[in-house]
This record gives sequence, structure tokens and C-alpha cells, in this order.
Amino acid sequence: MLRIGVDARCLNRPFVRGMGRYLKNVTEHVSESDRVEWEFYADRPDLPFHAPYCPSQTVNCFDMRGYRFNTWEQVGLPWAAKRAGVDVLHCSGTTLPWWQPVPTVVTVHDVIPWMERWQEAKPNWYWRRLIPAALHRCAAIITISQSAA
Repeated sequence: MLRIGVDARCLNRPFVRGMGRYLKNVTEHVSESDRVEWEFYADRPDLPFHAPYCPSQTVNCFDMRGYRFNTWEQVGLPWAAKRAGVDVLHCSGTTLPWWQPVPTVVTVHDVIPWMERWQEAKPNWYWRRLIPAALHRCAAIITISQSAA
């Protein structure tokens, strides 16, 4: 049995949009015979979680203090994945933790965060230092288009 942890914050919103639809499609198209166990992680217990149809799944929704420093993503998510004993962590929304105690795969949907005009308005350290360093550490990068690649 393969245990996949998933950063499913895109399914923990009032409405499922692009990244959430992508994640639902990926998880729902794994057949029951593939023997995959899903562990979904989300950060907003106060909002609904739109769980995909999967034969074997667990939803772990927890909040953490330290939003400004992305504490949930950088500490809480990898710690929860390690504690759950998942085989791989899939970060489905372009960002991922620098600390990767389990093999980590990320889906990059867009390169807008690395474009210069966008960079001028956002904190430099997160998009220019932390996320690129995390991308270099991860096991695999999935892109959804040639331009993102």
C-alpha cells in the first residue's frame, strides 16, 4: 500500500477553484486496484473541506500560529507527514516546505511568483530564496504546462 500525503489547502475553501479541481481529478483517477491510501492536510478547520472520492482517505485539518512566516506550510505540514508515516508528500499548489523529512513532490501551476514585476510587491525571501531552495531539495517537480516548465 502506497501512502501519499497531500497539501490539500486548495480543497479547504468555500469554493473549489483551479488547483482544487486539478487535485480532485488527480486523486479521483487513481483506481481502487492501485492500492493508494491518501492523507489530506489542510489548514482551515473553520472552512469546509471538499473531499475527493477516494476509497481510502484521511483528512487532517489543523491550524497553526505564525501565518506571516508560513508556519503551517514550513513546519506543520512536513511534521504531520512525517508523523503519519506517509511514503511521499505531494504539495499540489506551487509551494512546498524547505524541510522535507519524507520524499516531496510539488506541482508548479504558474511562474508568476518569480516574475520581476510581481516580485517588487512581495517579500523577497519567500519567493526568491526559500521556495527555490525547497524546489532544489524535492524529489520531483510536476508542471501543468510548457510555459510553467
